[in-house]
Amino acid sequence: MIKRATKQELMVLRRIPSANETHGIEIAELIDLLRASPSATRHVLLRLSEKQLIRTDTQEMSERSHWCARTDAGDHVLMTQSAKSMRNLYRDAA
Repeated sequence: MIKRATKQELMVLRRIPSANETHGIEIAELIDLLRASPSATRHVLLRLSEKQLIRTDTQEMSERSHWCARTDAGDHVLMTQSAKSMRNLYRDAA
């Protein structure tokens, strides 16, 4: 079953934090919202790409610094993460 994003969640999602901000959306939460709203996927991916927070699936990636997810729209999203965030992500997924 796919969770549908609420209007409030999408409003938060559309405002991607700038590089100098200390907080932002969790990767797992971002993936859930992208899956829940294919119409918001393109907008969000463009904003993340502009801020160099993601790369396309054709660019080289390091297994230690990137995590790949696939949205319902068929987009492969590579997200840069710190080693600590990666450990937490894999721990939560296990």
